[in-house]
Amino acid sequence: MRPLTAANNRNPPRQPVPRLGQLTRRGKGCSVTYGGYGAQPPGGPYSSSPFDPSPFDGSFGGPIPAAPPVIGSFGSFSPPGQGQFPGQPPPPSQEVNEFATLSVIFAFVFAPAGAVLGHLALRKIKRTGEPGRGRAIVGIALSYAIIVLAVVALVLWLLLPEPAAFESPKAAIAPVDALLTEPEISDLLHEKQVGSPKSGGSEALSDGRKNFTEPECLGVTAVAQQVTYEDAAVQAVARTHFLAALDGKQRPRFVGVDEAVVALPSPEAAQEVLAHATEQWTQCEGKTVTAKLGKTPSGYIRDVIFKVQTIDAMLTATLLNGGTDEELSTPHARVLAVKDHYVIETVADYFDIVDKAKVAANSDIDVAAIDMAKAIMNKIG
Repeated sequence: MRPLTAANNRNPPRQPVPRLGQLTRRGKGCSVTYGGYGAQPPGGPYSSSPFDPSPFDGSFGGPIPAAPPVIGSFGSFSPPGQGQFPGQPPPPSQEVNEFATLSVIFAFVFAPAGAVLGHLALRKIKRTGEPGRGRAIVGIALSYAIIVLAVVALVLWLLLPEPAAFESPKAAIAPVDALLTEPEISDLLHEKQVGSPKSGGSEALSDGRKNFTEPECLGVTAVAQQVTYEDAAVQAVARTHFLAALDGKQRPRFVGVDEAVVALPSPEAAQEVLAHATEQWTQCEGKTVTAKLGKTPSGYIRDVIFKVQTIDAMLTATLLNGGTDEELSTPHARVLAVKDHYVIETVADYFDIVDKAKVAANSDIDVAAIDMAKAIMNKIG
C-alpha cells in the first residue's frame, strides 16, 4: 500500500466546519474561534471585540431576547408593543341586554310590561353573562314603584268622597217669596182663589194635637204642623190659606187650597224632615183623625187617611173630610216635598162630595196639590 501523500491525493483535505454556535473572527493573519456548540465569547453573550465597529449590535449572540412578561397578583401582561400588531383595532365590547334597556323604558310607558321585561333580562343575563344586570334591576324597581303608586291612587279615588261640582252661589229666597200669589194660584187651578200670606219663625207652626184624636197623624191632615218638624231647627215659615171666590154663577171645583214653605239650615236637614214625615204618614194610613171640639150639625169633623204613596220624590196622600154622621166626604189631596233646604207643603180641598169608593178609584185627586208643589219648587229655583 502506497503511503498517502499530498502528491497522490487528488482531492485536497477539507477544512473543518465550525459547529453551530461557533463564531470565527478573522483578522490579519489570525483567526479566533470561540468554543464549540453553544459556546459564548468571554464576557458573556453580549460582549464583543473592542475593535468591532458595532460591539452591541448583537452580531455575536444573535438577536436580543425579548423581556419576559411581568407576572403579578392581577395576572400577566406584556410590555407595550408585544402581543399586538400595529394598527390592529381593539376587540369589540359586548352589547347590553336589550330586555334590560326595554324594561327601563316600559317602566314609564306600561309598568307591568317593564317588570316582566326586567325579569326576562335577569334570566337571560344569568344564562349568557352579557352586561345589563344593573339596568334590568333599575327597570324592575321603577316598574313596581309605579304599580304601587297607581294602586294607592286608585284606592284613594274609590274611598274619598267625590268633590262637589262648583256652582255659582245663588241668593237664598225667603219662604214668603216662594209662595204662590193669588194670580199664580188662580191661573194654576183655572179658578179664582183669594188669600193673604203669613210668615214668621218656628212660632208660625201650628200645634193642634190636643184638639184631635190620633195627634201623631195631624201632620198628614194639615200643613205646617209642629208634629211634622219635631227636633228640626226651623228657621222661617210662610203659609197661605186660599178660599174660592164664589160668584154665584157656577160651583167651584175647590173649596180652598193651602200652601206652606219652611226653611231649614241645610238640604240634609230638609231631607231628614221628609224621611220623618214619610214614616209618620205610612203609619197613619187607614186611621181617622177626629176633632174633639167644634161639633157641626153632622157631627165631629173627621179626616180619614188612605192612599199614602211617593210620586216624583214627593210624599202624597188622599184624605176624606166630613162629619161623623155623614156617609159621603169631601176629598183632600196632600203633598210634602223638598227643594234645597226648603220643605214645601200643599193641600187641595175639593168642593164636590163623593163617596170613598169614587175617591179611591180617581187617580186625579192628587194632581192639583202636586202641581202647586212643583210651581213653588220652580220659584225657589
